[in-house]
Amino acid sequence: YIATAHELKTTDEAYARVIAGYAQKLRTCTHRGVGQSIDLGLVQRRLALVRHDLGRFTLGDALKRLHTREVFLPPALALAIVIELLEALQIAHTAGVVHGALTPGNIVIADAGYAVITDFGALEALRASPALRAMFSNQGRSSYRAPELKGTTAATESSDLYSMGAICYELLTLHEASTGGAAVSTRQEKLPPPSR
Repeated sequence: YIATAHELKTTDEAYARVIAGYAQKLRTCTHRGVGQSIDLGLVQRRLALVRHDLGRFTLGDALKRLHTREVFLPPALALAIVIELLEALQIAHTAGVVHGALTPGNIVIADAGYAVITDFGALEALRASPALRAMFSNQGRSSYRAPELKGTTAATESSDLYSMGAICYELLTLHEASTGGAAVSTRQEKLPPPSR
């Protein structure tokens, strides 16, 4: 699979350098849940990433169908997916890589049935480019993004765990971890417990 410039929409050198740095760090990760780039380079002067063709569906696609009640997801399966994703995150964190922008949209459900985290470094790459930062820095699903990432604070392992908590909540309840505000603060706003 080649993620072309059309999808990445950038020729920015700072963006490309960050993505290349993340790809290099991730080469030491052997967990099947850590999405790897096989190669990267330029195609028609735009950044292109080459990765294994894992499949075309994301966890976000699955959640859309789950929200319509077309498919039933047993809680045990939801937790198994979350545990596998947490193991993959731990491997990435051990390699010194923080995702920073984890959402169901960048978790691919491989044709073989397991979940793969992709797009490592995308948030940091956007922040490295002044032009892209101005266009995209405030975009993204706030219910998955740790509150401290709204400013210029760098993503941390805790930020990734916050995102995984929001994803886990949604898998168990079929409702986004949001109370209608810009983001959930567990100190100020209370989500309904998943048991409800």
